[in-house]
Amino acid sequence: MKFQKITIYLTFIILLSACTERTQREGQKQPLLSPSGEYTVEMPISKSNKQLDYDVWTPTIKNTKGDIVYTDFSSNLSGYHNSYWDWERNPENGSDELWVYNSDVGEVTKYYFNHGQWSKNTFKTRNELLEVQLPKIIQTKAIKK
Repeated sequence: MKFQKITIYLTFIILLSACTERTQREGQKQPLLSPSGEYTVEMPISKSNKQLDYDVWTPTIKNTKGDIVYTDFSSNLSGYHNSYWDWERNPENGSDELWVYNSDVGEVTKYYFNHGQWSKNTFKTRNELLEVQLPKIIQTKAIKK
């Protein structure tokens, strides 16, 4: 009888902890609103479209209506490793830019709206990153002093 009570109690505790909201790490908040308020980003982990043997973080940008305006189906951001993201306002033209740091390989990708469509640019070296304005969390994670 005592064993049954303990089992029921432990089952209740496990179920309760599974139902609570997870704490999001700094740089992994989602959905995350852009500086202009025009977009949000979500980073679901899903099956790779590139036939990789692992699930990937998939950058997904939505407008204020909640419609998906861009999904990076070519993402190779391993879902088994941490990725970090944040928005930054472009200092020259004021447009929203999404920055994503891939902790697995150390690359940073910038997503930006250009000539009516979303594009991306990947920075692979520390020297490239030193030449651009990065969101604080990306700078902290990607550029180690």
